[in-house]
Amino acid sequence: MKSINVAFYSPSIELDKSHRTKSWAGYSNRTKSKVRTYDNLMVNPTPYYLHGYFRKHYPDHAKYINWKPSMLLRRTTEQIVEFLVENDIDVLCVSLYVWNLHHCLEVVKDVKTLYNRPLKIVFGGPSCDASKDDWEEKYPFVDHFIVGQGEKAWSNLALDFIGAQTLDPSATNIVHFVKKGDSPPVKTYEYEFIRGIHYSPFMECEDLIHAVQEAYKDENLAWPYETQRGCPYHCTFCDWNGGQSNKTQKRKEISFIDEIDFMAKNKMYNIHISDANFGMWDVDVEIMKRMVYHNQNNGADFNFISFNLSKIINDNYKQIMRMIIEHDFHNTWVKLSVQDVHDDVLKAIDRPGNWKEAKDVGLAMYQEFAHKKNFRKIFVELILGLPGQTVESYVENLDEVYSNGFIPRTYPFLLLRNAPATYDQEYRKKWDIKDDLIFETIDMELVGGTVEEVYNNPLKNFVYHQITSCSTFTEKDWVRMTCADQLYRRICSRIAWPAYGFIDVNWKHLKPMIQKIMNSDDYLYVIEERYKNYKKYRVNAMNSTEGKLIANGNDMSSVIYRNIDLIEQSFNETGMEQEFKEQFFEVYKSFEYAKDYLNRE
Repeated sequence: MKSINVAFYSPSIELDKSHRTKSWAGYSNRTKSKVRTYDNLMVNPTPYYLHGYFRKHYPDHAKYINWKPSMLLRRTTEQIVEFLVENDIDVLCVSLYVWNLHHCLEVVKDVKTLYNRPLKIVFGGPSCDASKDDWEEKYPFVDHFIVGQGEKAWSNLALDFIGAQTLDPSATNIVHFVKKGDSPPVKTYEYEFIRGIHYSPFMECEDLIHAVQEAYKDENLAWPYETQRGCPYHCTFCDWNGGQSNKTQKRKEISFIDEIDFMAKNKMYNIHISDANFGMWDVDVEIMKRMVYHNQNNGADFNFISFNLSKIINDNYKQIMRMIIEHDFHNTWVKLSVQDVHDDVLKAIDRPGNWKEAKDVGLAMYQEFAHKKNFRKIFVELILGLPGQTVESYVENLDEVYSNGFIPRTYPFLLLRNAPATYDQEYRKKWDIKDDLIFETIDMELVGGTVEEVYNNPLKNFVYHQITSCSTFTEKDWVRMTCADQLYRRICSRIAWPAYGFIDVNWKHLKPMIQKIMNSDDYLYVIEERYKNYKKYRVNAMNSTEGKLIANGNDMSSVIYRNIDLIEQSFNETGMEQEFKEQFFEVYKSFEYAKDYLNRE
């Protein structure tokens, strides 16, 4: 047998630190002494799951596999090759996600040529669908594709790489090409839901944890934490289990309390709760209590970068939500995940739960903590571009959320490669779904000085497959919805303002004003310009008459400032109190920088 050095490349959604570091104090409801700066870099835990499984099942062979610290940030092809040379790498594992798919496919294709020494490349991750598509022809530089859970598949490959055994052509979750006689190779694949992930990937790989902490000692690392695998639901926008099944399994035969103690010992405080439904099990409450214990008694600083609570609201959900707020676990925001407030849209995407239940929980949290902890901001996760939505219904989403003292946190409907909305042809036909590669502008900043520069720099921007139209909205409607979302955000979601007790109590003044702005010439001009670029470049943004990119909501800042007299007139008509009016105009007048962006020639 021989030893192998393994590299792992899966750049995070975060950019380099200079683009990440910014104060979120205004968005946070945390007490001032605990307000944090959001500059986290997410650690992909895949190597710990793979090597932890290998160590548990093949302890005598584990010493032959040496994992190097993961490459967590985007690198050029040359930088990847430099890392491989420095570490004498034998195997490069690449984990594909919606945010790095196109980048990885581009930068990895010439790695073998430049490296110029033996190298195995293994692709996996939730956006690897080589079992359904002809990836072997599109990406001939890849030696093996893992589709689905990777622990057992990686073990079979690793045993082959070190010479312990020959790869079995029937090994599950690996795409095989079996050749018989003179016939062309036959592509085969068999999916297996891997049970027996009953170990702590972190505790099994403490040495790898320390190595990545040392390699990124200047970063504020965040750790995805998963206590169960899979999701029992069938939401059409989601790809839990890689679209292969709807089975679930809680990790067993381990102590979650010991695992939290381990994380406390190793200062793994910044947590992304990665379960699909945290709170579904009673033990989730005990996990939460253990983190609180360490914060209160041992000087720990456990906090949630993000979290996914159970889609069905139960008592566990409420207990965990209460602890998150009471014990300052919310790094930047507390959220309710509903995707849309309309039952018919939720039915269209096969999403359980409803808005009323979520709203009642949010309002109860406000009533309990608004005065006690000055807790006045809860975010509501929406998805823009869902089948069943229309321009009118999407605006109703915004009205309902803001008028109740919440703040929308909007995501585009990204077509995850293994989600039902991507692969289920009957579903796509039912809703007449059309999609294309789109430059993401709702939740990401664009890189480029003009729309044309953005278009010519796909590797520096986030480009995803998104729904561009369906039976309930056109491409232009999609642009209208994004413009409405960003206008509302600029008008109602400012750092200086609370949502509960400020936006809601002034909604009777804000809504009539917003309607007037949406009928203004400037707003309608922005829609036309953005739609023109969306059709030509798939970039939902515009250039100023000076030829400079206007993005990230700055076109809406211009709309607001250029119509500030209209806003004042509307506030006067509805009788807004002077105190509130001054607070709104203090922000709106700060948009003066954008006043000339929409000048027409």
